[in-house]
Amino acid sequence: MIKRETENTIALVLGSTQYGDSSAIVSLAGDNGLFALMAKGIYKPKSQLKPLLITGNIVQVEYAKAIKGPYIASSLRVVMDVSDSLKDYASSCYLMYLEELSLSLFQYGDKFPYEEMKIIINALKDKKDVLSLSILTLGVLHHVLGIEINTDDCISCHKSKNIVSYDLSEGGFICSDCFFKYDASLKDKMDLFVLKYAFSSLSEDILSKSVPKSSGIRVLAQLNDNLVTYFDLKPMKSFSLLLNALY
Repeated sequence: MIKRETENTIALVLGSTQYGDSSAIVSLAGDNGLFALMAKGIYKPKSQLKPLLITGNIVQVEYAKAIKGPYIASSLRVVMDVSDSLKDYASSCYLMYLEELSLSLFQYGDKFPYEEMKIIINALKDKKDVLSLSILTLGVLHHVLGIEINTDDCISCHKSKNIVSYDLSEGGFICSDCFFKYDASLKDKMDLFVLKYAFSSLSEDILSKSVPKSSGIRVLAQLNDNLVTYFDLKPMKSFSLLLNALY
């Protein structure tokens, strides 16, 4: 019998699809990007691979490399367990949304913002505000996918004063002097604050903040719609669940 070469890596579980009666194809993301593993017998009662069924778990997984077909998971150790987050409805909806959005935006082999998402999920595990973490998630995804949103100054004249609006399709903030150039509406000051927050660095201070609910939900919906439109995606079924959970 030919002994298969094995690898060991730490990765974020992004979702799973049942394969046959008792196995699953699991999507994960690590330092080297998005990849898939076959988890044989994962639905059997005594399977040690069950943590691979929980989106958001971070695991150290060993797998056998295969010439054809998916690699096969052989053992794992849970590095970060988010199963308690599933007891909170808003947190569980966030994880469902993260799964659907990530697997819509990224393909196997693509680079994925693993380190940033690990930080956000750890904050979720520590029961930080789900709405704020959802907004930060979309800010990270915009950035890593090359959609730069300018929240420092006006996208037209580059003045930082008198910012009154923004247009995501045009690239960010708009000042009062340039407002007439764009098909945009005046924005609430808190909406401007929340959009700037979305693209902040993931510091402890930022992760501990909570955005105002009404402005937060508006900006979250706009950021989601911007990704869906930009990449011509199908509407995210899990997003409506997340919104309902956040109200």
